[in-house]
Amino acid sequence: MIIVLTSAALALFGLAILAGGAWLIALGGSWFYGFIGVMFLITAVLLWRRKGAALAAYGILVLAAIVWAVWEVGFDWWQLAPRGGVIVVFGLWLLTPWIRRGLVSGSAAERLPNRWPLAVPVLVSIAVAAYAMTTDPHDMAGTLPQRAVASANFGGNVPAGDWHQYGRTPYGQRYSPLDQINAENVSQLKLAWQYQTGDVKLPDDVSETTYQVTPLKVGDTLYLCTPHNWAIALDARTGREKWKYVAESGLNPDRQHQTCRGVTYWVDPEAAAGTPCATRVFLPTSDARLIALDAATGAVCTGFADQGALHLEAGMKYNPAGYYYSTSPPVVVDGRLIIGGAVNDNYSVHSQSGVIRAFDARNGTLLWNWDSGNPDETAPLAPGETYTTNSPNSWSVFSVDEGLGLVYIPLGNQVPDQLGMGRSEAVERFSSSIVALDVATGQVRWVRQTVHHDLWDMDVPAQPVLFDLTRPDGTVVPALVGPTKQGDIYVLDRRNGEPIIPVREVPAPGGTIPEDFSAPTQPLSDLTFSPPPLRERDMWGITLLDQLACRIEFHRYRYEGRYTPPSVKGTIVYPGNFGVFNWGSVAVDPERQVMFAMPTYLAFISRLVPAAEMPPKGAEKGSEQGLNRNEGAPYGVYMGPFLGPLDIPCQAPPWGYVAGVDLLTGKIAYKHKNGTVYDMTPLPLPFKLGVPGIGGPLLTRGGVAFLAAAVDDYFRAYDVTDGRQLWEARLPAGGQSTPMTYMQDGRQYVLIVAGGHGSIGTKPGDYVLAYTLDGTEAPATTPSASIPWLVTPAAAQTAPPPASPSTPGPPSQAPPSASGPPSQAGPSLPEATPQRAADSCASGPAGVAVTDCTGGVLDPLGPVGQGNRTILLNALAVMLAIVVPTMIATVWFAWWFRASNRKSRYDPDFTYSGRIEMIVWSIPTLTILFIGGLIYYGSHDLDPRRPLASDRPPLEVQVVALDWKWLFIYPQQGIAAVNELVIPAGTPVRFRLTSASVMNVFFVPQLGTMIYAMNGMESELNLQADKEAVLYGQSAHYSGAGFPDMNFAVRAVAPPAFEAWADGVKTGGRVLDAQAYTALSRQSQNVAPFTFGSVPTGLFDAIVRQALPPAPGPGTGRGGEPDVHPVPPIETSGTGTSAAGHHRHEDG
Repeated sequence: MIIVLTSAALALFGLAILAGGAWLIALGGSWFYGFIGVMFLITAVLLWRRKGAALAAYGILVLAAIVWAVWEVGFDWWQLAPRGGVIVVFGLWLLTPWIRRGLVSGSAAERLPNRWPLAVPVLVSIAVAAYAMTTDPHDMAGTLPQRAVASANFGGNVPAGDWHQYGRTPYGQRYSPLDQINAENVSQLKLAWQYQTGDVKLPDDVSETTYQVTPLKVGDTLYLCTPHNWAIALDARTGREKWKYVAESGLNPDRQHQTCRGVTYWVDPEAAAGTPCATRVFLPTSDARLIALDAATGAVCTGFADQGALHLEAGMKYNPAGYYYSTSPPVVVDGRLIIGGAVNDNYSVHSQSGVIRAFDARNGTLLWNWDSGNPDETAPLAPGETYTTNSPNSWSVFSVDEGLGLVYIPLGNQVPDQLGMGRSEAVERFSSSIVALDVATGQVRWVRQTVHHDLWDMDVPAQPVLFDLTRPDGTVVPALVGPTKQGDIYVLDRRNGEPIIPVREVPAPGGTIPEDFSAPTQPLSDLTFSPPPLRERDMWGITLLDQLACRIEFHRYRYEGRYTPPSVKGTIVYPGNFGVFNWGSVAVDPERQVMFAMPTYLAFISRLVPAAEMPPKGAEKGSEQGLNRNEGAPYGVYMGPFLGPLDIPCQAPPWGYVAGVDLLTGKIAYKHKNGTVYDMTPLPLPFKLGVPGIGGPLLTRGGVAFLAAAVDDYFRAYDVTDGRQLWEARLPAGGQSTPMTYMQDGRQYVLIVAGGHGSIGTKPGDYVLAYTLDGTEAPATTPSASIPWLVTPAAAQTAPPPASPSTPGPPSQAPPSASGPPSQAGPSLPEATPQRAADSCASGPAGVAVTDCTGGVLDPLGPVGQGNRTILLNALAVMLAIVVPTMIATVWFAWWFRASNRKSRYDPDFTYSGRIEMIVWSIPTLTILFIGGLIYYGSHDLDPRRPLASDRPPLEVQVVALDWKWLFIYPQQGIAAVNELVIPAGTPVRFRLTSASVMNVFFVPQLGTMIYAMNGMESELNLQADKEAVLYGQSAHYSGAGFPDMNFAVRAVAPPAFEAWADGVKTGGRVLDAQAYTALSRQSQNVAPFTFGSVPTGLFDAIVRQALPPAPGPGTGRGGEPDVHPVPPIETSGTGTSAAGHHRHEDG
C-alpha cells in the first residue's frame, strides 16, 4: 500500500508540474519544469510497477535539479530551497527501507535495488545546501571612512540635546551630535519608560491607518501627534503626559491615509516669554486643517487664522471630502509657515490643487502661494479665484536653508498617476521633481526632475537632506541629498540644483496605450540603489509549485525593465511605487559626510482598466492598493504588490537592506540584509531574509545608526562604519516610524513610536518607548507617574471624535468616553493589539521592577503556580522513570534479537513465571498509586476555591470573558479594565469568573491553575503574585477565530503603586453602564487595553444571571435573533466621573 500511495503522490505532483511547465514553455519560459514533471511521472510509473529502476530515474532528476539550480542562482540558499526542497524530500523518502523492500532489481526478486544511484545525488544536494547556508551572495561588506569635518553645518541653532524639527533641524539630516550612547555601549540599552497614547485603530478606519510620527523635543518636553490628530506633550524624562489636544478630525472612508508624521514647533520672537501662545505647536489634520496650539498648555491659539485653525481647502475649485488633507508637518522660516498637502492618488481628475502656501505663523494670513499648475503667479489668491485643479502635490516634508532663503519641495504627480495624456506644460515640467522655492516670494529658483512624464507614481517621497560637502581640496559645496522611489540618490548643489554626482539620461522602454506616450529617456544618477532588471529566474516561492506560478505570471505581464509603461495587459513595475526609498528618507552624518539608508525592493503590478469595464463602485475603504477608479479618466488602474499564490512576493529575497554610502566619493560602502520573517509567517521564525520596511533611520555622533521600520517589529542599532547590527529590542507593535534621540538631565534617550502600519500589515498599537543605558526611569513625584505606562487610561479619556459635520458618510464610532454619553450611533470598540506574551516581557513598564519575565508554568511567581510546578515535575519524573528505561529496553531488544545475532535466544514457549507477573503488575500499580497521590494532593491543597493564607485581605477581581476580550471588574475600587489585569504583589486575589459568550478558559501561566469561565455560571479562583513582575495571560480554550488572540497583559505592582493606579483610573471618567457594556460585548479582536473609572454595583451578578443582553455567542435565539433580556436598574457606585473636554492640561 505504501508503494501505491507514494506512486500516486509522485504522479499527482508530476502532473501538476508538467501542466504548469507546459504553460511556461508556451509563454517562452524555462523548459526545466516540464522535464521535472516528466521525470516525476516516469518515477511514478516505475514505482507502481515496483521496479528498482525508479531509484535510478529519480536520481537523474535530483542530479539534474542540482545542476540547474546552481546554474540559475548560484549558492543562494533561499533560492535553492524552493527549487530542490520538494525534490530532495521525495528522494529521501524513496531511500527508506519501506520503499526499497517493495522494489525488485533485475531478475533476482529477493535482492534489494541498489540505493546509490539515488543516494549519491541526494547526498550531493544536501552538501550543496549545507554549503549554501554558510554563504550570503547578497551581502556586500565594506567600511565607511572615519574622517570628520572640522566644523560641520547642522542647519540651525538647535541645542545638541534637543530635536526641534522633523529631521531635528531644518536641514533634515536625522543626525544628532550626542555620543553618550556609542558603538561600544549601545548593547546595554534598556527601556526607560513607555507611554501609550490611547489613540488606536478603529473599526471604521481606512486600511492605511499608521503611526509615522517622529516626536520633537524642546527643553524638557516632547511633542507628538497621533493618526487621528491628537497632539500630546510629554515630560521628556518620565514620559508623563503634560497635556493633550484632540482635533476632532473625524473619520472618512474616502481618505487613503490616516496618519500624522509630526507637529511643528515655533517661537514667536515678538511675544514675551511666558505669555499665551508665545511658543506654538502646529498640528496638521486629516480634514485639511492646520491648528495652532499653545506649546505650554495645549490650548488653541484663537488669534491664529479662524479661531486657531487654517482651512486648507480654501481656494479649491473641487472639494470632495476626504480627498485632500495634510499628513506631514509644515516648516517655519522667518515667520512664514509653509505647508503642502496630500491629494488622493487615482481617485478623480476633479481633485484639489497641490498648491504650496506660506502663511504668517502669527495670524495665519496668506503670504504667497505656489501652484505647480500655474507656477508664475505666486501672489496671494484673490477672492473668488481658485487654484489649478489637480496639480502635482507635495505630501512629504520640506527642508529649508535659511541662509540661501530657499525651501526645498519634494513634489509628486498629477492624478491619475498612470495616465499622462492631457497634462499641461507646467505639470510636465514639475511632476516628480525637487523644487527650490524662494522663502520670501514663493518663486521658483530651480527644479530637478527625477522622472520624465511619470506614469508609475514615482513622486519624490522623501524630505531632501541638506549638508555641506567638503571636497579634498577644502572647498565647501552646499549640497542636497534627494532619495527617490526608484532608488536613485540625487546629490545636488542646493544653490542651483546642478548635480554634484553625475546624472545621465538613459533610454527607456516605449509603447503605451494609444492615447498616451512615454519619454524616450529617463534620468539616472550615478549613485543609485536601483535594482537590476528582473528575470524569470528571480521568481520565488516556498515550493516548486508556487515558484512555477510566479514564473508564469512573470511572462504573462509586460516587463521590459525599469519604466515599462502601464498597459491593459498588466505591467510589472520594479521597483514598485512602494519605493526603494519612501517618506522615511535617509540619514546623513555631516561630520563624516556619510549616509545611512534602508533600501527596499518590492515589485508591483499596474494594470489599466478601461472605464467601460469598471465594476460598480463598492463600499471599499480608501487604499492605494487594489482598484483605483480615476473618476473622469478613460482608464482606472489596478495596483498591488507582485505576489504569488501564498501571498508572498514573487521576486526572490532579500527585500530589504541597510546600507552605508560615502557621499564624498559617491560609492556604496556596504549593504547587509535587514530584518527577519519573524512576524511575516504563522510560526515566529527568525530567518534573516532581509524584509521590506517603511520608516527612517537615525544617526548619532556615537557612531550608531538606529532603525526600526522593518516588518518584524524590532528596533535595532547598527555600527555606522560597517553596518553590523549591535543591538535589538522587541517592539510591542510595528515600528514604522523614524526614531529620534535627545538629552535630558545628563542622560541620552533614544525614542521610537510603535503603532504599526496598515498597508504592510504590522501589528497596530499606540506606544511611545524611550531607551537609555541604565534603563528604568525613577518615578516622578505625582502618584500616577509611578507607573508611566498607566498614563494610557487617562490619555484615552478623550475619545476619538465623531465625524465632523463636513464629512460625508456614516458617523464614526468611538469607545465610551468621558466627554459625555456615547454617540447616537452607538459606541464601538477600538481595534488594536494588546501586548502578548513576548511583547509584554520585552517592553516592561517604567517604575515596575521587571524581575521575572520569562513566562510559563515552570517559572512560577506565586504559591499556586509553585504547587502546579511541583506536581508537573513530580509527574514528569515518574513518567521519565518509566518511559526512559522502556525506550532503552526497546532499543536493546531490537539490537540483541536482530536476525544476524546468533547469540540471542528467543523462546516464547516458556511456562508461567510468578516473578515476571509480579514485576509486570507491580510497576504500573505503584505508578498509579504515586500519581494518584499527587492528584489527590493537587485537587485538595490546590483547590481553586481555597483561600490563600496571608496577613493581607484579598483583592476581589470579577472576570468576564467576552468575544474576544477580557473584562476585569474591581468591585472594591469601583473601576474596570479591558485586556489588562493589574494586581498588587504579595496580596491574594480572589477571582470570580463568568463568560458572556461561549465557554472560555482563564489562564495566567506563571500564577498557575487555568479555570473555566462559563455562560450563566460563576467560577472561583484564588491566586497570588509574590513579587512585582510583568506577566501575560491568555485564553486557553480555542473555539474558533478570535480566541487564539485573547491575550492580556498582567501587571503585578507594589501595593502603593496599585492604589495610585486605581485612583488614576477613577479620575479617567468612563462609565461602564449598560450601554457601554452592550458596546463592549460586541465581537472585536485585538482590542487595546483601556479602563473605566466608574462601574455600577451588581454588574457582574447581572451578567452571571444573564440579565444583560448577551454577547453574540450562546445567547442567540431561534432564527438567529438575539435572545435579549430586560436590563434591570443598576445602582451606580459612588465613583465620580469628569466631564473631560477635548483638551486637558496637567501641571507638573
